[in-house]
Amino acid sequence: MRLIRLAPLTVIYSKSGLGKTSLLQAGLYPLLRAEHYLPIHLRIDFSATASHSPLQQVMQFLKEELDSVQADYPLPGDDESLWEYLHRKDLEFWSQENFLLTPVLIFDQFEEIFSRSGNNNAELIQQVSDSLADLIENRIPPEIASAASGSRRSNLDLLSQRYRIVLSFREDFLPQIKTWERKVPSLLRNYLRLEPMSRQHAIEVVEQAGKAILCEGVAPFIVDFVGKLDQKGGATDPTNVTIEPVLLSLFCYQLNRRRIPGSLIDEMLVLEAGQDILDRFYQEALDDPAVKGPPEVANFIEDYLIQGDHFRGNYPEEEALDENLLTRTQLSVLTDKHRLLRIVPYQDTLRVELIHDRLVPVVRKSRDERKFKQHQEEQEHLIRKAQAEAIQMKRANQLAEAAQQQAETAQHQAEGLLGFLLGEQFLGEIRDVGRSTMLQQVQKEVESYLNNSTQSPALIRGLALRNAGDLERTRGSLSKSVTFFEEALAALESSPDTLIRAREIARTRERIGEALADQGYVSQALEHYTSTAKDWRQVTASVEIELSDCTRLASSLVRAAQLKYRMGQATLAHKDLNQAFNIITTMPFGPHGPVVNRGEAYPDAKVLEVLSEAFLLRGMILGAQEDNERAVRLANEARKLSPASASPIQQKAVAFASLANSKLIENPQYALQDYREVLAEFEILRRRDPTNRLWEREQAAVQLLIADSIAGCYQSKRKDCKAISLLEAEVTSLKAIKTLKILTELDPSNISWQRDLGWAQRVRAKVLSVQTRPTERLEALQESEQSYRTTVPDHSDAEWVWALGSTLTDQSWALADLKKWPEAKATLQKVITLYGQFKKEFESQGDNLIIVNYLRNARTEEAKLLRKAGDKTDADLADKEQKQLEEQASSLYRNLTEYNEQKTAKLDTAHSTGVNQGAKLFEEGNYAAALREFNAAKATMQEYLGLQPAAFKGYEDLYNVLCWIQVTQEKLGNPMEADVLNIKANMASIAALFHTEPDYGNLAVATAKRGIAKYHYKINRLDLALDAISPAIVVMEPITQKDKKNMQLLEELSNTYYGQSLILRKAGKATWEEVIRIGIAYIKHATSIDKKNSKHLNLLGFYQKYLADSLDVDGLKKKALVEYRLALKAYQQAAKLSPSDDTAQQGIRELEELGIR
Repeated sequence: MRLIRLAPLTVIYSKSGLGKTSLLQAGLYPLLRAEHYLPIHLRIDFSATASHSPLQQVMQFLKEELDSVQADYPLPGDDESLWEYLHRKDLEFWSQENFLLTPVLIFDQFEEIFSRSGNNNAELIQQVSDSLADLIENRIPPEIASAASGSRRSNLDLLSQRYRIVLSFREDFLPQIKTWERKVPSLLRNYLRLEPMSRQHAIEVVEQAGKAILCEGVAPFIVDFVGKLDQKGGATDPTNVTIEPVLLSLFCYQLNRRRIPGSLIDEMLVLEAGQDILDRFYQEALDDPAVKGPPEVANFIEDYLIQGDHFRGNYPEEEALDENLLTRTQLSVLTDKHRLLRIVPYQDTLRVELIHDRLVPVVRKSRDERKFKQHQEEQEHLIRKAQAEAIQMKRANQLAEAAQQQAETAQHQAEGLLGFLLGEQFLGEIRDVGRSTMLQQVQKEVESYLNNSTQSPALIRGLALRNAGDLERTRGSLSKSVTFFEEALAALESSPDTLIRAREIARTRERIGEALADQGYVSQALEHYTSTAKDWRQVTASVEIELSDCTRLASSLVRAAQLKYRMGQATLAHKDLNQAFNIITTMPFGPHGPVVNRGEAYPDAKVLEVLSEAFLLRGMILGAQEDNERAVRLANEARKLSPASASPIQQKAVAFASLANSKLIENPQYALQDYREVLAEFEILRRRDPTNRLWEREQAAVQLLIADSIAGCYQSKRKDCKAISLLEAEVTSLKAIKTLKILTELDPSNISWQRDLGWAQRVRAKVLSVQTRPTERLEALQESEQSYRTTVPDHSDAEWVWALGSTLTDQSWALADLKKWPEAKATLQKVITLYGQFKKEFESQGDNLIIVNYLRNARTEEAKLLRKAGDKTDADLADKEQKQLEEQASSLYRNLTEYNEQKTAKLDTAHSTGVNQGAKLFEEGNYAAALREFNAAKATMQEYLGLQPAAFKGYEDLYNVLCWIQVTQEKLGNPMEADVLNIKANMASIAALFHTEPDYGNLAVATAKRGIAKYHYKINRLDLALDAISPAIVVMEPITQKDKKNMQLLEELSNTYYGQSLILRKAGKATWEEVIRIGIAYIKHATSIDKKNSKHLNLLGFYQKYLADSLDVDGLKKKALVEYRLALKAYQQAAKLSPSDDTAQQGIRELEELGIR
C-alpha cells in the first residue's frame, strides 16, 4: 500500500506459486478501497485471437469496474485512447458516498504478454510497452504531440497523473521486463519481491483462516505435513522449512471438503486424507469438462512432462499445440484455473511443465496405472478370444461321434489352445500382474473341457491342477494348494517326455517348495528346490534353451540358498549363491548354455530381480550393507523395466526392509518415503485384485515396516523424528495386526502368516515402548512369543529360533524397564539356552556361522542388561564370551570369502595381460591374433564377474574389451550387429547400478546408446535410432545441468543433440531444427566459459553450418544466410585464437566459396 501511494508505478514479482494473485485480491484490494482507490483487476488476453487490443481491454475493464461500484464518471469517446481519457481536464470518478476515486490499473500475471502472445509477436509487445511507458512516465504520445492534434490537446491536462499502475508477474520473466528500462526509467525503482512463506507465517495463516474448524494445535501439524510434501530430499529442521502457498492452499481446501459437517479437522483426518490429496488434485483437474478430450491431456502430461520416475520434463508450447497433444483451451484451463501446469521460457522457447516437482510421483503413478490398464485390456481381449476359441473347440469335440477324423483334429487344436492358456507364456504373465479373476475364468473353461473329454492328456490335466493350486494360494488356502500342486506333479510326470514337460515339472516343484516353506516344512521344501535346480539344469542343456530357463535355474539356486540360510547353513547357502551368480552374470550375453548370444535392447527385468534377491541374501550371510543397497537399486530397475509386474514390487519391499536400520540412522524421513511408495504400489495391486490374500499379506508387511521405522526413529533420539507422527506408527501397526489375524484364521496351516503375526506384535510392542507404556508392551511381547511357539513343524528352522529369541530378548528389556531384574535376567538366559541347544544339535554339519552370530548378539544384549542391573562381574564375563564369538564369526567369514578373493585376483591379472597383448597385436596390424586375445580376455572377465558380481570394475573392463572386439571385427571386415551393441549398453546399465557415483556409470550408458543410435542410423532404421538416442539425452542432460562448467559434458551433450537432429531430419520430423538449436545453445555456453579454446568455436561453426545447409536445402534462403554468417563468425573467432587451426581455416574457405562474407 505504501509503495502505491509513493509512485505511479509499482512492480510486484516472485517465483511461481507464492500467491501474488491472492495477495492482491485478498490483501491489497480491501486496503485500496478503504482509502478511496479503485482497484481494476486486469487479466489481459494477449493472444492473436483476442477481439480487442490490450489497451482497449484495459478501457473495457475500467468501465465495467466503475459501473459495478455505481460510480459517477464521464463516458470515454469511441476513438479516445486510454492515455487521452485518463488525462481529460474534466475527468473525475465519484463514488456513491461522494468520495473522489483514484483508479489503480493492476496488470495481474503480466508475464503472459510474453508467454501468450506467441513467440514472434514482437509488434504487439512493442505496442503495449510503448503505451504503458507513456502512461507510467506521463509522456505525451506521438499521435497527440503532433501539430495536427492541437485541438485534441486543448481538452487535456497534460501534467496530471490521476491514476496508479501495478505490474505483477513471475520472477523468471524479470529479464524480459528489464529490457524496457530504457523507455521506462522508473520501471524498477518501486518494487516488491515476494519471499517464500516461512513455517511460522504458514501456521499463523492456517490458524487465523481456520480457527472455526480446526482442533487446537493442529495448525502446526498441517503445516509440517505440507512441508514434508514439499521437501525433495532428506530431513530438515522444521523451523527452517519454507512452505509453498499453492500446496498449503490446496491441502487446506481439500481437508475442509473431507471434514464431516459439524466436526473439526484433527490430526487423524490429516493423516488419513493427506496422502492422496495431490492425487485428487491431479484427477479433478483432468475431470474438468473443459479439459476432457479429445485430445487426451493425461497422455500428454504423463508421456512428455515427466522424465523417468523422479524428474519433471517440459515440452515446447507451440509444438504441443501444433501436434494436437492438447488444445489452447485445455492449456489455458490447466494453467489459469487449476494451476496444474505453467508456461516457462527455456532457450528462447516457451515450454509447458508441471507446476511443482511434488506432482511427479502423482503423475508417474497415474501413468503406470494407465499403462497397466492398457496391458490388462489387451490381456482380457486375449482371454476373451481364447475363451471363444475354446468354446468352438468344445463344440467340435461334441461332434466327434459323427465325424471321428474331425473330432481328433479338433481335439488336438483344443489341447494346444488349453496348453497355451495354462502355460507360463500366457497364464504366468497374467498371474504376475495380479489378476486372479482371470485365473478363475481360465480354470472354468478348462474344467468344462476336461469334464466333457473322454481322453484328456496328462500334461493338460497337470497344468489345470496347478492353476487350481495357484487359485487356492491367492485365496489364502495353503494346504489345499499343496494338494493340488502334488496332484499336478504326478499328472505331469506321467505325460510324454518332452522339453515342455520338463519345464512344467520344474515350475510345479517350485510351487510345492514355496508352499511347504510357508507351512514351515523347511527340510522338505529344500528337497523340492534341489530337485527343481536339477530339472532346470537338464532344460538348460537343451539346444532349445530360452532366457527364462536360465533365469529359473538361477532363481531356484537362490531359493535353495535362502532355505539353507534359514536352516543355519551359511557355507552351503553361499555355495549355491556363487553358482547362481555364475549363471546370472552371463545373461546379458544371451542365455547361459549351448546357444548363440542374443543381445536385447534392455536388460531383462526378471534377471535383475533374481540378481537383487541374490545380493540381498549375500548381504545377510556376509553382513554386507552395500549388498543390500545393490539389491534395492536392482529391484528399482526391474520395476522400471516391467511396470505392470507385481514381483519386482515385492522384491523392492523386501530390499527396502533390509536397509531399514541404516536408512533410519542416515535419514528417517527418506526411509519412510521409500516404504510409503512401496505401500502405495501394493494398494494398487489390492485394487486390481481385491480377493488376492497374498497382496493383503504384503501390504500388512509394509505397514509394519513403516510403524517399525517410526518407532526406531524415536528410539534413536534424532531431532528429525519429532516431525514424524507416532499416531501413524500406532495406527499402521494395528491395521497390520488386524489383517494378519484375519489371514491366520482363514488358513491356520500357513506358518509364515502366523510368524508375521508374531512380528507384528513385536512391532506393536516397540511402538508402545516409545509411547512409554511398559505393561502393554510386555503383554504384546508375550502374545508375540505365543504366536512363534505355535509354529514349529521343523526343528531345523534357524529363522524360527532367531524370531523367538529376538522376542524373548525384547521381553527381557521390557521386564528391565519395569525393574523386574530377576525375571529379565532369567528371560535373557532362555535366549542363550535356546541358541546354544540349536548350535549343539546342528553342530555336526560343521556350518554354524549363523548361530554363532545369534549367540554373539545374545551375549551383547546380556552384557548391556547386566551392566544396567549393576552386575559388573557377570557383565564382564558376557563381554568376554561375546568377543570370543566375534573372533569365531570373523574366522568363519574369512573362510567363506577367501577362495573368491584369491581366484578373482588371478583372473583380473589374466584379463589385463590378455587385453594388453591384444592391443599390442592390434597396433601391429595382426587383427586375427588380437581378436583371439580379446575373446579370451572377455571369457576371463565373465568368470571374474561370476565370483565378484557387484564389481563395477568388472563390468567396466568387460565393456572395454567388447569395444576392442568391435573395432577389431570391423578391421577384419565383420561389422558387429545391433545385438552386440545392445550387450555393451546392458553392460554399461548394470555397471551404472553398481557404481558409487551413479552419474559416472550413467554417462557410460549414454555413450553406449549413442553407439546403437549411430548403427541404426547408418542402416536407415530411424525409429530404432530415435529410441536409442532419446534415453542418452535423458541421462546426460540432468548430469550436465548439475555441472554446467564441465566442458566435456557440454560438448558431448551438444553432439548428442546434433545426432538426434540428423535422425529427425532424415525421418522427416519437423522438430529437427529446434533440436539442433538446443545443441548450439549448449556449445555456445561452452564457448562463453572457456573463451580461449578454439575447439568449441569450431564445433559451433560446424553446427551452425549444418543448420544453414539444411535450411538452404529447404528453400529458406534468408534464414540460411543468417546461420551461414554466424558459422563464419565462429570459425573466424577460432582462427583468431589459433591461427594454425586447420579446422577453422577449412571452415572459413568453405563458407567463402559459398559467397558468405
